[in-house]
Amino acid sequence: MGAPVVSYRPAKVRELRVARVQRSGVRKSRRLTRALRGALLAPAYWLLALFAGAPGLSIQLMAASLGVRLLLGPGGRGQSKRAFRLIFAPLDSVRYFELQTIWKWLPSNHGYRYLDISSPRLFPILLVDKGRSPRAVMVNPDMRDLAETNQFSALKTLSGRCLLTACLSEKPPFLPESFDVITSLSVIEHIPEDTTAVRALWGLLRPGGRLLLTVPCGPEELEEYIDQDVYGLLGPSAHGMWFWQRFYGPESLAHRIFTVTGSPLRMAVYGERTRGCLAENALEKWTDEDYPYWREPYLMATRFRYYDSLADMPGQGVVAMEFRKDSA
Repeated sequence: MGAPVVSYRPAKVRELRVARVQRSGVRKSRRLTRALRGALLAPAYWLLALFAGAPGLSIQLMAASLGVRLLLGPGGRGQSKRAFRLIFAPLDSVRYFELQTIWKWLPSNHGYRYLDISSPRLFPILLVDKGRSPRAVMVNPDMRDLAETNQFSALKTLSGRCLLTACLSEKPPFLPESFDVITSLSVIEHIPEDTTAVRALWGLLRPGGRLLLTVPCGPEELEEYIDQDVYGLLGPSAHGMWFWQRFYGPESLAHRIFTVTGSPLRMAVYGERTRGCLAENALEKWTDEDYPYWREPYLMATRFRYYDSLADMPGQGVVAMEFRKDSA
């Protein structure tokens, strides 16, 4: 099953952005103005998003609470930038939908053994912080990301409860059938051998265990390649570009994922109202140093919506899926 290829060059876009910023000169006063504007306008846009029916606003409130405690805790001054992002702009784009949906689908009991595969660190951290799981085993091959995640251990509610492991998703160093719940939010699409990764995760689930995934989607499968190895994990393809991500269509979901897991117990689809707005939003973030991330929830509510199926979408989006491993 072949897939069309789209080549992006985000490194070149970032070079243009850096050159522009160097010419203009970003002073402390400009950064302070930008921060104050976000602090003042973020609550207003949160309310607009609430009335517009945006997903993920409860997640944003939990993140804000975490940011305040991080700022007031030990070494809070050194955490001010991270705390500010948590308070006013914790998530990006369709992450609001992803985190809220998977949060709602998690088991109601609190004693399960939980593994997270490279999701945005905020999700497993909040899960442990709010007592939804006694601890989280967190896998990520990106050492920089793990180092930043480790800084949250300064919070008493997280100390010793987030176990960080650096490894590839395809080769997790755990015994078979070790976990009751596994989450992976917008990760599988970045792995060329995605079926191998899903099979490895499926083998780590105990009978009756649940796998919760989100991946980008569209009416048809699409692969993207870029001109740099973002995570330093892949070799270039035959055409000199690096694999970046895959947008799954109905056929590729069935072929690449469902052959391992079987059909999902449930799915939720969230996508563009107008074709192309997701790519336009990504380009704006790459090129605009002052991009207002605090506006994201409202943009998601006005530019995206829920769909009954992938076939109903005019363009791209994200699909959340829950699978249960047969106890037999």
